[in-house]
Amino acid sequence: MIRSIIGRRAYSEAVTKKSYLKLQVGQIQSCKRHEGSDNLYVSQIQIDDSNTYQICSGLVPYIPIEQMQNKRVVVVTNMKQKKLRGEASKGMILAATSQSEGQTQVEVVEPPKSSIIGERLFFGSEDHDFQPPVLKTAVWEYIQPRLKTNKDKQPVFVDEEGKELVLRGKDESDSAIVATLTNASVH
Repeated sequence: MIRSIIGRRAYSEAVTKKSYLKLQVGQIQSCKRHEGSDNLYVSQIQIDDSNTYQICSGLVPYIPIEQMQNKRVVVVTNMKQKKLRGEASKGMILAATSQSEGQTQVEVVEPPKSSIIGERLFFGSEDHDFQPPVLKTAVWEYIQPRLKTNKDKQPVFVDEEGKELVLRGKDESDSAIVATLTNASVH
């Protein structure tokens, strides 16, 4: 009984921490269409000097492959690796999505201009030393609905009080951004 109470308390504290998302700046080194899917790209994304992640993304219907090549992106790097149509995917490219007049618009989140490949990005003033564990599905399902873009096209995390915490790197004057979508869902 006590163990389950402590477990629930620890879990509730964990899911309120947006820092459980390990977001890093990456650069797409190569991108190709998935041979077994009409909707998936398979990208090799450099996260730092020694790490390249293979990531499958459902962006084919929304973003031309030419725009994916050599693009700087924000990557969730602490997701459990899974196979999508037989291809390993080690993370997720962060993107904003909006529905308008029956049309879906999708834009990749662009990291702050001042950021470097591999740099960690944070919502607000998080504990920068905290190393998040592998992201559990239940934690992602709690955090994701709180991610959106604001009126300035910046990705934000909406906290318990409704405050919007902007996604930034080391330079507090610079933020991540999307090209045009405001008040869009981010995932």
